Amino acid sequence: MNKDNGNFAKKADCPLRARHAKGALCAAFTAVAFAISATSLGAGQASLAATPSGLKGLDPLTLSATVQHPREPETVAAFGAIARRKEIAPYANWLSMLERQEQGMQDAKDAKKYAAFLDQFEVYAHEPLRKMAQDVNTRVLGLISYKFKLYPNPDAYWAAPVQTVQAGMAECKAYAVLQYAIMRHLGVPENRLVMAFVNASGSDKGTSHLVLLMNVAKDGSKQDFVVLNDGGPVVDASLYARPQGANGIWSKPYVFFDALNQHAAWFTPLYDKVYGAKVSPKSKPDAPTSKKP
Repeated sequence: MNKDNGNFAKKADCPLRARHAKGALCAAFTAVAFAISATSLGAGQASLAATPSGLKGLDPLTLSATVQHPREPETVAAFGAIARRKEIAPYANWLSMLERQEQGMQDAKDAKKYAAFLDQFEVYAHEPLRKMAQDVNTRVLGLISYKFKLYPNPDAYWAAPVQTVQAGMAECKAYAVLQYAIMRHLGVPENRLVMAFVNASGSDKGTSHLVLLMNVAKDGSKQDFVVLNDGGPVVDASLYARPQGANGIWSKPYVFFDALNQHAAWFTPLYDKVYGAKVSPKSKPDAPTSKKP
């Protein structure tokens, strides 16, 4: 990471030149989980024997070679709240999404289309982080249309990026996962990316929306999150934390519950209040469905 200007070049943890290199699957797939502990991250060995030869050995989510994952922050401060990192069992819906991504990439046609989709974002790979977030978000919103209930059980079903690209449509969770995959493909370190569960109506009764947060601070030890949403421009997370009507754009502030990426999860006190003191996956794995939407 180049701390001087927020650009990503050869120091990025997933450099552009490594994306087409051969290598083992990323830790999330070798463990078939984003489990927190080092033991679970290093366990198991996955295989993509049916993957097109040009993509074998690459992370099916990001099409990058395996990299050393940087240390995740202990807290995530966004939307006027602080979430603290905890060791938990993997999110069931996240794991199901990873499995569908791996399965989808075994289809040569779908894998080629997904790879071509990611390739068109490489023009942004060396931009400053804030501009990268803006440009990627704008392009994704222009390529992928919004459609709710595209899949059964929309509250629990996390569409895999390869499915979203194939369908050309998505809802909030699919947008967040797809943009997460794109940012990782471009070399943004994972500890700068989290998907945040919020209530978009200003209520503390439960989550209703998922957005991607990206830390654009020049110094990676600090936090300055912008929000990549499913239907608008990239703005600072602080704007979503203002009192009702104060920002003139969102009628109510976002209420922040919890967040995750492939290797960590963070929880606010509100999560424990609403969902119970015992932290656990939000729901059971979704029912098996066909690979294609």
